[in-house]
Amino acid sequence: MVAPRGVLSTCVRRLTNTVSNEHLKPAGRTAVFPHGARGLRIAGAALIAAKDKLVFASPDRTQHLTLHFGSISGDIDLHETTISSDGHKTYRTLFRMPRANLGSFAEELRPTAINEIRRVVRRLRPGWMVRRDIGAVLGFPVPAEAMDRVTIRLGDKAEIDPARLAAEMRVPEYIDELYSLPHGSEFSLFDWRNPGAPRLLGLGFVIVMGRSDAGLIWMRFRELTRALRSLTPVLRDLALRHGAEFPEVTA
Repeated sequence: MVAPRGVLSTCVRRLTNTVSNEHLKPAGRTAVFPHGARGLRIAGAALIAAKDKLVFASPDRTQHLTLHFGSISGDIDLHETTISSDGHKTYRTLFRMPRANLGSFAEELRPTAINEIRRVVRRLRPGWMVRRDIGAVLGFPVPAEAMDRVTIRLGDKAEIDPARLAAEMRVPEYIDELYSLPHGSEFSLFDWRNPGAPRLLGLGFVIVMGRSDAGLIWMRFRELTRALRSLTPVLRDLALRHGAEFPEVTA
């Protein structure tokens, strides 16, 4: 049994509203990372916020992706920069869309996104978890309100501290404890059949159905990846109808 359509509709609507024109504003000096840092370092790579753009740089700094929000140009733009050993830079624009068209694009995408999500969302039952040796881990993924607690600032960037992350994560003593979590809470699901090497399976969520009844749903990463892969050509065609471009390499 999949999650109720109303729940999924609400989730997708909130996601698409997040990328509306009003939210695509330059970062300026507003702190968007923990501890007022300019960026977040992840496994050596770095995510950096600057005015009107986000930059994701590879660990060796020879490649980076830049997302411009289009506050000045009027176009949302995603491009890749590759730096050769002699310092020569090659630019490849991956995506460009008029900023004014983003709202209509998101609105048309919504029903398609709901249908794809419905295919991978499953009802999560404690009995099934026990029979399959599947356990829940709270605190991972790290909720936004806990980012300051699990990160440290090194220079102008923040990075996750393993000891702090481990202190934030916990395994509930009883599975039924999940039902008492607030609506929208996330948790990870692990296969514990090999205790020495537990395998990450997917993400679980707490949803409130009706006025008070709590329920659990989950998404398996393998199925989510497959759904996103099948959605790629649909997204491309839809984006093209809303004025998007996928230009070639320029140097």
